Amino acid sequence: MKLYRPLAAFAALAMAAGLAYAAPANFSEGFNNLPAAHWMRGRDKLTTPFGARDFTWFDDFFKYTAGDWVVTEINDSTQAMGDANGGTLVLTTLTAEDDAAHLQSVGEIFTVLAGKQMYFESRFKIGDATQSDFVMGLHIRDTTPLATSAGVYFQKDDGDALLDFHSMSASVDTATTGIHTVVDDTFLKVSWFYDGISTFTYAVDDVVLGSLTATPSTTEMTVSFGVQAGSAAADVMTIDYIYVWRER
Repeated sequence: MKLYRPLAAFAALAMAAGLAYAAPANFSEGFNNLPAAHWMRGRDKLTTPFGARDFTWFDDFFKYTAGDWVVTEINDSTQAMGDANGGTLVLTTLTAEDDAAHLQSVGEIFTVLAGKQMYFESRFKIGDATQSDFVMGLHIRDTTPLATSAGVYFQKDDGDALLDFHSMSASVDTATTGIHTVVDDTFLKVSWFYDGISTFTYAVDDVVLGSLTATPSTTEMTVSFGVQAGSAAADVMTIDYIYVWRER
């Protein structure tokens, strides 16, 4: 079976099947994403997107290197790779209530800054959606991640399955609660977008659920996530990936 067809043949097949077809754009001279005022804009020398306009941090957890993370535990926990397509990181608490495992990136590597758009996304699941606390987002370096004084993050409290979204600055919390019901052992995708002015738009499973207006903390933050058991049983948090993007 021949796997490749020229574009013209593909277009003919699509039209014969009654499918809409639009030819892909062809940038034969290349293109760049420089701002209009940049001195290299429009020149022939730079024909590809300019990567230094923004920066991206992405971990798909094909591996886990302990030295990349600062681990805060209540009693012992395990952090290990999961057997899953694309890789996962699995955090498992011990079996007493309030046993916990929280990870933060070694470096405080992000700021939420006025004038700079920013995006965060993660896909993960929790074993017990009610008897647990968890957090996922950006925080300052903190040994109490469930009670931080600065960050932008999703959090769920023990005793309910309701997801909350927070922008915390100097211990002043701007939050929207109960935006989504978390389900036991079921992956969810959480994301937020900062417009660079004052608005955070948040979404779950690619559905926008709302927005809030807040002045974010400008303190350097870590990538931060973790789980705390809400009953006398081990709890498990499984992280598929975490992605952060910001304009430079």
